[in-house]
Amino acid sequence: MQKREPFEFVWNAEAIRFFWQSRPVRERGFFTDKRVEVFARLFREFAPTPPARVLEIGSGTGAFLARLRRAGWRGVAVDVSWDLLAGVRRRGIPGSVGAFSALPVRDGSADALVMLEVIEHLLPGHAEAGLAEAARVLRPGGLLLLSTPHDEDLTDHRALCPNCGALFHTVQHLRSFTAEALRALVEPRGFETTLCLPTNFRLGRLPLPWAMRFRAWRRARKGKADAYLLYIGRRAARPAVLPGSHS
Repeated sequence: MQKREPFEFVWNAEAIRFFWQSRPVRERGFFTDKRVEVFARLFREFAPTPPARVLEIGSGTGAFLARLRRAGWRGVAVDVSWDLLAGVRRRGIPGSVGAFSALPVRDGSADALVMLEVIEHLLPGHAEAGLAEAARVLRPGGLLLLSTPHDEDLTDHRALCPNCGALFHTVQHLRSFTAEALRALVEPRGFETTLCLPTNFRLGRLPLPWAMRFRAWRRARKGKADAYLLYIGRRAARPAVLPGSHS
């Protein structure tokens, strides 16, 4: 039997779409689905009041948007294929096919944009272009809520394909962020930061955002950090126009 040498798999848009379309998705199968109430509480704290229009990028089964819609917000989903929007459509939530770097949404038509555990999956350049798109579709002062793993070691979650020898991240993560790196990515594309800090999304009963800042400070004093990053910001009055922007 010929020996196969492991090699690093190179992701492209077609491979990413195939990967996610091929994965069986059960109800409450995504990260967000298991934390719907936590994210709903965060959203209520910072978002404009209902019936503001919420755009979610990469909405999974649609559980979060369904929760917001029950509370009076108007939710719309965007994902890269109709197959990935199937769960959203079953809940009666409108959705559109489109890439984050080219959103099928009018300028200034959204009051809030949500992107939970998505940005780490994007190809080089797509996150940069997508955040410029987020600034384009949000009204001035509109809310940006996103989360991503915190300072993840991407080599810790690799698998080896026994058929071809390709090494790949088991859930297709391509980038890793610290709080500083995330702010450096988001702010120049037209956003003013409200919060950007590590969290475990166990929020307790204390008022936000004080409780989150205090927990992050206390964990840092102990030399520890939580596994996720939360970013909350607002679209600046005049977003910057950078390479990759559609503004």
